[in-house]
Amino acid sequence: MEAMRTTLCLVFLAASLGLYAEPIVRGGSIDLTAWDQTSAVALDGTWEFYPQALPEQNSGVPIRVPGGWNQAEGRSDGWGTYRLTVRLPDIPRSDLALSVPLINSSSEILWNGVEVWRSGLWSPFREQFRPARKTGVAALTPRGGENTLEVRVANWGDVNAGLTESLHLGTLTGLIGDRAADVTLAVFLFGCLFIMGVYHIGLFLYRPGDRSPLWFGFLSILLGLRGLVYGSSYLSDLLPGLGWEELMKLGYLTFSAPALLFTLFIHDLFPKACPRWLLPLALAGSGTYTLAVLVLPAAWFTLPIYVFQVYVAVLGVVVVWALGRAVFTKEVGAGMFLIGFILFFATVVNDILKTNLFIPTPFLTPLGLTAFLVFQSLVLLRKFTAAFADSERYARHLVRLNTSLERFIPREVLSFLEKESIVDVELGDHIEQPMSVMFADIRDFTTLSETMSPEENFKFINSYLRRMGPVVRRHSGFVDKYMGDGIMALFPGSARNAIDAAVDLRAALVEYNLHRLRSGYGAIRMGIGVHRGPLMLGTIGENQRMDSTVISDTVNAASRLEGLTKKFGRDILISGETVEALGLEIAAEFNLEYLDEETVKGRKRPLKVYALAPLAD
Repeated sequence: MEAMRTTLCLVFLAASLGLYAEPIVRGGSIDLTAWDQTSAVALDGTWEFYPQALPEQNSGVPIRVPGGWNQAEGRSDGWGTYRLTVRLPDIPRSDLALSVPLINSSSEILWNGVEVWRSGLWSPFREQFRPARKTGVAALTPRGGENTLEVRVANWGDVNAGLTESLHLGTLTGLIGDRAADVTLAVFLFGCLFIMGVYHIGLFLYRPGDRSPLWFGFLSILLGLRGLVYGSSYLSDLLPGLGWEELMKLGYLTFSAPALLFTLFIHDLFPKACPRWLLPLALAGSGTYTLAVLVLPAAWFTLPIYVFQVYVAVLGVVVVWALGRAVFTKEVGAGMFLIGFILFFATVVNDILKTNLFIPTPFLTPLGLTAFLVFQSLVLLRKFTAAFADSERYARHLVRLNTSLERFIPREVLSFLEKESIVDVELGDHIEQPMSVMFADIRDFTTLSETMSPEENFKFINSYLRRMGPVVRRHSGFVDKYMGDGIMALFPGSARNAIDAAVDLRAALVEYNLHRLRSGYGAIRMGIGVHRGPLMLGTIGENQRMDSTVISDTVNAASRLEGLTKKFGRDILISGETVEALGLEIAAEFNLEYLDEETVKGRKRPLKVYALAPLAD
């Protein structure tokens, strides 16, 4: 009982499959009497073919559709007629139509003897033949019972001729909707690939040192165009002015040039993993064939396509091998690229087999490249993340480096020279403007240093300067140089800043001496000279060693004033030019005392010397 039940189920399943199985063309005929007339039917199978003849002129031979007549004729040039008998229900739908794919290279379709489709100018004579690349939907007037479908094809110039794609019978609305969906997908893929192409070309323009984005950008755009040239052939509808020859060239270029571009892309991306002969191999094969497509007529450049397809397959295997080496050497992103390329290469092989009519699949290269783009985006994301982390690390290092360099070259010097960073400073950069120059020096330092060891000398000087430097900066000045026990400071603003700084330096010295006395050391004395005048601040030296410096008589005068503190027995001396810059009202606040005029070494004009009132005991 159980066995009988199983048998009945199997019979019912087999019957169901047979009932709903898609009809197949056999012996030049297809029976669609049980067809529900809603879903489209592919008219695939064995048609009748009349080589170099019309049906009434000769006897037919069986031929497989889709398939070129090369298999029946042994050649692609010529003409012939495909014939199919279509049996429809007694009351067929009135809105039936035929979906017409690309037919190489001109065609004329008759339904029950009436022309319903024309692509190019079909003719049995080469002189009258005009090729075209056209797809679309042809409306039919069906009748119950037998209907005759004839497809007359002529071809001179393409290596594949005849019905190389499937024809579909369905409703007019349904087939137009299917075509619109195919066109939408092709346009969508082209848009995605075009945007990615422009993006990568933009990356190259911003970083011309890395050419790999340039190759990948052009590769994306070309393969995006391929989806518009083949399939539903939307490009011929969009640009009807393009002739058959131009569309053939564009279609072949979307196959020949990408082989070269992808090799260049991989070579520049993983130069260590690619063998030296890979680039010459790509240039010799793909470059030569691309040039041939550009300059030769279609009848010539289509002939070696089979050889080039084998070459592309070999080139793809070599690229897989090179990417495998990159994975083995642990180059960044090589694993992702290998997976993406294998998927992309599989679609390229599919298109080669499809072109040669070995498999009935659609063209998939744009989809393969889209999949590859996903993997490449992951690699770019990983590289971007790593590069961003590196840039952050380098930025932090650069900040620390600039901070350290500012200890040697003051930020104010860069500001005066109008430089953002020390790396922008060049030999000979300079600026001229009036400033106040201060020299502050420890009295009798030579005698003092003889009583200390070298280590004690450095500790003493640094302890002293650590207290004096902040005072200068607090009054809008900056230390230009430390000269052993001395300080040379510049005050670009008001002359009062320099005088206030001198007063506070004296106060800082008093506090420092108290610290020294508590530590068992003797007090020290200091002399300060301040002069104001024009000076040049810039860089001197040579390419391997530069330094910032100040060149001016103002510097010499300030230094001589500091030296005069010993002669006059005062700790702070100020020049007459500085007092004039202060103004009489402000100068009076400091209780300045005029001492004398002094002619100092290196200066013709005498200096008027003023002294700040000494500290009260």
